[in-house]
Amino acid sequence: AEAEIRQRAELIQQIRVLESVPIDRYKQVDLTSVAGHGVHDEMSIAELRERLEIVKLEREKERESRRDLIVKEKQTKEQMITHTVQNIVKYRNELTTQTAIKKQRQSSAPSNFTKKPEIEQLKQTIESKKAQRVSRQQQMRETLSTLSVASVSSSGRNTTFKPTTEWNRFDQLEKSYDKAQKRIAPSLIA
Repeated sequence: AEAEIRQRAELIQQIRVLESVPIDRYKQVDLTSVAGHGVHDEMSIAELRERLEIVKLEREKERESRRDLIVKEKQTKEQMITHTVQNIVKYRNELTTQTAIKKQRQSSAPSNFTKKPEIEQLKQTIESKKAQRVSRQQQMRETLSTLSVASVSSSGRNTTFKPTTEWNRFDQLEKSYDKAQKRIAPSLIA
């Protein structure tokens, strides 16, 4: 019986030693093993990570290709804009040179035409006709003023001559004719 008691004491001691040792409750995870749930596309964590890296690389390549495409489009647009600006500048320069040449021709041309006797004669006829017209207008105004004075004195009340719309129209036509002559005269010389 003492042997049994010793055996029991040893067993109790071994049990207490085993209880005092901490138990590792965490299971070691193997990242390369499949979980075994029976899913069709079941794969290990390592394989999932590899596939995720592949997808990330593909997306990065797509972004870079889009970036490159955008940069190329910007460059082509900038080239088109610079080309059009250069064309505009070239066109403006050509216009300025053409206008300068035209002005030089016009400035040198009147000296040739002013010496012609026909143009001088036309100038003199225009001036004489203008002087005749001005003298006729002056005579008409004088006759109108005498008529207005005569009408006041004969009737006793003020019945002065009031210009009609026809008379106003006549004055406007004369003024426009004078302006037209002033505009035409330099072009006849040139």
